[in-house]
Amino acid sequence: TGYYMYIETSSPRQPGDKAVLRTPSFPQGNQAQYCVEFYYHMFGDHIGELKVFYVPTQQGSFASPMWELSGDQGDHWYLGQVTVQGDQDFYVEFEAVRGQSFRGDIAIDDVTVRNGACSDP
Repeated sequence: TGYYMYIETSSPRQPGDKAVLRTPSFPQGNQAQYCVEFYYHMFGDHIGELKVFYVPTQQGSFASPMWELSGDQGDHWYLGQVTVQGDQDFYVEFEAVRGQSFRGDIAIDDVTVRNGACSDP
């Protein structure tokens, strides 16, 4: 029940177009750990990429994704998890990249950031 977010791949979208979702900022004190959990759905002939970035609030930019996946994963929802650890305030960015055609959708749902390291699902 509820809502989910997805990247629209129909025209006028082009291959490589990106959709970005940013969380609110989270405090990061004393090397605390947070678990970022989300569900993702990547289905279709021409799926692009889904990436998750840790972005320090003061820096405002990021380098390598802390989680990424590309290609068709089947018509199912899957749990994604990543543990964040650092020494400064941060936010999380989800970046979905359109594939080579409109025949492939990427969606995310139930994004949660909670205290502590992630445990195996």
